Amino acid sequence: MNYSFNLSDVISFLNSNDLLKKNICFENDFSLYGFSSIFETTLGTISWASSKKKSLVDWSTINCSVIVCDQEFEKEFENILQNVIYLPVDNPRKVFIKLLKHFYPEKKLNGIEKTAIISENCKLGKDVYIGHFVIIEDNVQIGDNTIIHNNVYIHENTRIGSNCIIHSGAKIGIDGFGYEKQEDGTYEKFLHIGGVTIGDNVEIKSNTCINRGTLSNTVIKKNVKINDLCHIAHNVIIGEATIITSGCSIGGSTKIGRNCWIAPRVAIREGLTIHDNVLIGYGSVVVKSIEKECTIIGVPAKPLKKGKD
Repeated sequence: MNYSFNLSDVISFLNSNDLLKKNICFENDFSLYGFSSIFETTLGTISWASSKKKSLVDWSTINCSVIVCDQEFEKEFENILQNVIYLPVDNPRKVFIKLLKHFYPEKKLNGIEKTAIISENCKLGKDVYIGHFVIIEDNVQIGDNTIIHNNVYIHENTRIGSNCIIHSGAKIGIDGFGYEKQEDGTYEKFLHIGGVTIGDNVEIKSNTCINRGTLSNTVIKKNVKINDLCHIAHNVIIGEATIITSGCSIGGSTKIGRNCWIAPRVAIREGLTIHDNVLIGYGSVVVKSIEKECTIIGVPAKPLKKGKD
């Protein structure tokens, strides 16, 4: 998409939202042509930087025109990168996201594509979008302003809240994995007759699978974000505002608290309780329940000792 705006537009937006930490003075206004990563800057764009991550960047390659940054970063680099306008704020990444959304608004999706297959007894809220080749089975409810992208499969007895986004290839409410071994060595399947309940403002990325519950529901509470290629087993409960990154596997009947961060490729054994505000490090295998407000990492995962990075 081709678009442009002026530096004055950016400063006006930041001032109107009380985000800038000082008055910005410049002699001549100029046009900007978008946004760029600090790792690959482009002339005429806005980027962002943080003093906490300054060591990750080759500053000799910086070519952008404006940098949203914290005040510590500006003090250190204002005499090094002299051709850049610095916009000091408290949280550069958060402010950069606000700028992106303001100057590069997402396309509004609405309506139901002709290739979607939707059971007659489903209830769809206002301004819902249902993409190509989506399949929605019986007794499904979808709240207002929710977006279901192409090739999503939503099985029966699923409830999805408002302002959710389900990305392509996700499978919601699929049959769970449960068997009982018989005396003759064969396995008898444990029927899963529960459903899935998803709260408001949840985002589920591509090719993630969420199993329905056995007798009760699998529950994803509001503001949860789940990345690509994750597996959420039957009867799992995920608390509000928890982040689950790519490739994670959550065992059945596990309870995860609020505001947790689960790094890529984490595996959590079935039936555990992960309390609030827990951070689980990359590739960890969790085999025991975890108390609240701690960081764990490793195989098997253990609390990170104080004083160590």
